Amino acid sequence: MRKIFILSAFIFLCISSAAYADIYVSPEGDDSNTGSFEEPFKTIERAQEEARKQTGEVNVFLREGYYHITDTLEFDWRDSNHTYSAYQNEDVVLEGGYEIKTDILENVTDENVLRRLKKEAVENIYKIDLQKIGITSIDDIEVTGFGMETNAYSENVLYCEGEMMHLARWPNEDTVAVKKIISAGSGANDTVKKGGIFEYDDEIVETWEDIENVWMWGAWYYEWSPSTTAIEKLDTEKNEITTKSYSRYGFMGGAEYYYFNVLEELDYPGEYYIDRDNLILYCYLEEKKPLYFTDTKNVMINIDNVDNITFSGITIQGTRNTAVTVNDGNKITFDGCTIRYIGMQAMNIEGGYNQKIINNEIYKMGAGGIYINSGDRNYLRSSDALIENNHIYDFSEIETTYTPAVKLLGIGITIRNNLIHGTNHMAIQASGNDNIIEYNEIYDCVIDNDDAGAIYSYMDGSSRNIIVRYNFFHNIGRRMITQATGSWCIYWDGFTSGREVYGNVFYDCQGGIMINGGQVHKAMDNIFVDVDRPIWSHPFTTFISVDFWKPCDNFDYNKGVWKIRYPEITEYRDNNQYLMYRENSIGNNIFYNCGESTIDGPKHEDAVIYLTPNITINSNEDIFKDPKNLDFTLKTQKYQGFENIDMSKMGLK
Repeated sequence: MRKIFILSAFIFLCISSAAYADIYVSPEGDDSNTGSFEEPFKTIERAQEEARKQTGEVNVFLREGYYHITDTLEFDWRDSNHTYSAYQNEDVVLEGGYEIKTDILENVTDENVLRRLKKEAVENIYKIDLQKIGITSIDDIEVTGFGMETNAYSENVLYCEGEMMHLARWPNEDTVAVKKIISAGSGANDTVKKGGIFEYDDEIVETWEDIENVWMWGAWYYEWSPSTTAIEKLDTEKNEITTKSYSRYGFMGGAEYYYFNVLEELDYPGEYYIDRDNLILYCYLEEKKPLYFTDTKNVMINIDNVDNITFSGITIQGTRNTAVTVNDGNKITFDGCTIRYIGMQAMNIEGGYNQKIINNEIYKMGAGGIYINSGDRNYLRSSDALIENNHIYDFSEIETTYTPAVKLLGIGITIRNNLIHGTNHMAIQASGNDNIIEYNEIYDCVIDNDDAGAIYSYMDGSSRNIIVRYNFFHNIGRRMITQATGSWCIYWDGFTSGREVYGNVFYDCQGGIMINGGQVHKAMDNIFVDVDRPIWSHPFTTFISVDFWKPCDNFDYNKGVWKIRYPEITEYRDNNQYLMYRENSIGNNIFYNCGESTIDGPKHEDAVIYLTPNITINSNEDIFKDPKNLDFTLKTQKYQGFENIDMSKMGLK
């Protein structure tokens, strides 16, 4: 009997120690405390140290307040089965920057500064000594933009009432045009990178002091490839500017650009200027308001080889780097968090399985929202990752192109019921394999750009079976203005192949679906309302398809599971761009008050396109439930063969 009692007691102790533990942290705590509710730790690092001593599940509860993070919070295998959450929905902020309170905003008295400012602006310009908030140095401005070699972190950025302010610029809201090209400069493939030389037509430039620190942002060649450069030389006799940096495609006459980092042009709400030598910030405010300044250059949270960890109800803000990085992590969950005021991306996920990014608010990103490349494409093993019910907006405020809300690579990832808006370029860059984009609402994207799509793919023959279904696109692109191909809700570019688009609703857009060459597409059973050009499908003849097929060589595509899953890669691999356009099925879409579509047939005798008649409806017909409130669900199932689309399931839940 005694042996049985001892054994039972031992089992009980084992079960108890393996159950779970609660640990508490508070900005008002002390790391010499016990970590209990009554005696919380002060730092997350101390709580993590204690959590690693436990077995089983551990809950780390963060009490209300600000936790200033200077070094990256590192999580590894020892942090598996742990949860970090805000206690009872308290306001918990992991902080990489600094709040600037109104009591340190001063009037400008320095005569050397006043001399350069516009008299009418002076009463609205405030001076801030950055050393008073803990800033000890400010980096120089670096080149940013498409195809440029850039830092892993952004500049320091200033925010006012949640809006990103910008370095003082001219013109304040518009752009000017390159007058004449003297030298286009180097291209990206040139060994020696030289800036361009162009004529300017703006005499105001000649009035600025400190011209060597004046910068320019420009869409120097294509609208989708803007970049920045400092001024290397200003020749006032010839009215010529020599740029310090090259542009990805060189410089072109008529290109739109503006000047920034100009103290003399600090004259408009939302502008600021930093005296980097003396650590003084000047900003234009119509009235004194609290400000926020990003600072740390470190990733805030790094998760490496963790199996099962959750972050819940936490706000992460203020780094000039990426907020969260995940490497080979399984069952990684971010639920109900806020990520904002970030210089680069919100999250970067590489490898692993079963990640859940759900119910979060992500906004004011410098260079994109969520990058995810999980699962195993070599063996086509699904990641089963889920990005669901997130509100993602204003996510490309520094790097303005190719920095989407979701950059999708990997395999078996579902993007569902998200609300995405507020970018001059794409919302989702869709690549990888067997990924599903469904029930999302996407609007105010590709706002002022061309040859671009809200959902976009380009030149990757290994990327297959991307399904886009039951999404609501509206207010996409600039209506009736086209320079190249225009702006699109969905753009399968550069031979992109193996996509299905069905059950979506497109409203008030320049372009609906663009198929630029490619194979094995389906564009069926969608509703288009007030779309200038619902569908444009045609062969892509600008290039041969060699580069499109190259990514396939990274996989054993012509044997095993790849050949079983995607036999068309082996069967249709061809470098003839005319033969590439084949096996596409288009039709049975509803066009309501739309412009003309262009659906070209094949231009090779061995290719075929499957066309089904579309349904064109006069705008006088009353067929939708509540179009004034953007409900384009059909009133009745009156069109034979067309399955009604329930819009109530789209968008945030």
